[in-house]
Order: sequence, then C-alpha cells, then structure tokens
Amino acid sequence: MNQSYTISSHDDRIVLYFGTSDHKINAYSLAASLIAFADAVRKANKQINPGYDVEIVVEALEEGSFRVILQAIYKAAGNIFSKETLKAIAISIVSSIIYEKVFTTQPIITINTNEVIIESNGEKLIVPRQIYEQAEIVKKNDSIQSSVNKIFEAVNSDDSVSSFGITNSMQNKVPELTIPKSRIKEVVELSPNTNEESINVIEEENEKLEIVKAILERGSRKWEFIWRGIRISAPVLDDDFYNRFFNHDIKIAPGDILEVKLKITQRKLPDISVYENIKYEVVCVKNHTPRFVQEKLKIENN
Repeated sequence: MNQSYTISSHDDRIVLYFGTSDHKINAYSLAASLIAFADAVRKANKQINPGYDVEIVVEALEEGSFRVILQAIYKAAGNIFSKETLKAIAISIVSSIIYEKVFTTQPIITINTNEVIIESNGEKLIVPRQIYEQAEIVKKNDSIQSSVNKIFEAVNSDDSVSSFGITNSMQNKVPELTIPKSRIKEVVELSPNTNEESINVIEEENEKLEIVKAILERGSRKWEFIWRGIRISAPVLDDDFYNRFFNHDIKIAPGDILEVKLKITQRKLPDISVYENIKYEVVCVKNHTPRFVQEKLKIENN
C-alpha cells in the first residue's frame, strides 16, 4: 500500500504516534522516546540556530492508538549580539531524518524548486527544500544520529507497540506514513552498540552554567553549577581559564555565568532503553559573565 507524508515547513506542533492495541504504552518506553526526540531536536536546533534555544513540551496525550502532541517553544539564548534569523524547523528536520532512516531500499530523490520528493518501495516523503538541505547537513552529526537511534531503541523495547509515526495533523488518528515494528527492529539491529546492556555515551555540548560553588585551584575537585534548572557537580579542566583567574584577568563569584563546552557521560540503563547522565566535566570555558552585569542588562532591558 502506497503511503505519502509531507513534512511541514514549520514545526511548532507535532504528533508522535505509537501504534498499540489497548491505547496504553510502557512509561519507560514513552519517557525514553520523548527524551531522545527532544534531545535530537535540541541538537539540530543548536546547529542551525546558534542564537536560539528550543524547548519541547508535551501539550497533550491522546488515544489513537497512543498519541503525544508536542510543542516546540523557541526563545533567544541570551546572546544580545546574535543577528541570526530564527529557523523554526528543527522538529521537521528530525522527522525527515527519522523517516529517511527506515526506508528499506535506496530511495529515489527528486529535487524540485521548492520541495524534494524521496521515494522508496511505494512510500513517499515530501520535504520542503530548505528542510531537506538543512537535514543533509545535520544528519552528519553523530550525536544527533545517536539520539535518533535512541528513539528507535525505546520503541523497539516495548512489545505492546506495533508501529510508530509522526504527523503534523491534529485530526488524523493515524499518521499518513507509519513505520512497522519489524522495520524499527531492523534499524536497531543495524545501529552500533544496540545489543549491549550498558553503554557509555560521551557527548560535548556548548552550555551555560550558573556558578553555585567555585573551586579556585587546579585539579579534579568538582565545582557546583545550576544547569537547565538542575544542580550538577563538575570539575573545570581548562588550564587557560585558571591562568586568566590567577592573573586577575577575571574574578569569580556565585551567580556568575560560564559559557562552556560541557562533556557529558551517559549510561544506558539495562532493559528500559533510558540513558542517565552519570558524569559532567567542563573541558573549556569560553566566556564569563559576572552576576552584576546580568542584573544590569535585565534592568536596562526592562
């Protein structure tokens, strides 16, 4: 049966569909799928929108068989010097990557002026040309591919899920193009490390950390930070940063913000395809913003 799905040119809302017979899904499978999907979108957005962050929120849960309506909320990342124009297409890019990954044969690609048609075994994916071109760049990022693989692992781990799909339609109960469980299983088996019970994944991300407790000496002792609203501990391993501090080029205080390259080590929990962060390290400090500068900017902006 021929199936066709048109990727939206904007992606403020999306529906993830889990085909089940009893309108229920394992909580771990659902959580792992949503986390992996949100991570993939966040990483894609960071690559195409360096001046903006994106947050993925669950707007509603529905039957049919089990549907999750997600909303993308884009916001400036706090860089007042950014002149980048927001491209609200991160979800569409990830959706395109997911569907291309499950085509069983080498697809036929037709590039038109405004859209790209990708066909394989009677299945057709219609992608706006801008999204196709961005996806071709983004999918070369191993970290994004890792997050996409985690989506498939989570779906594959739940025996009650028989299919998976994505749709832009809030009305259609079943997506225009669904992915059967058998194909998801093939993708998982072909992905690296999917059969290991415990996997350590190391990723490096550009992040902003608020200082809670500073350790002003070189070594492996851990600072304390607020990161995305949670408290974490991590050593600062950047010798150049310490050199600048000991030369009195910078002064550090609680509440200051460090823009850093954060190394995150994750571990896959056995049987449930959920990854937990087990270790953080600050490998490079790119910028330091004192708290009083932030407060002054807030006052001036008001």
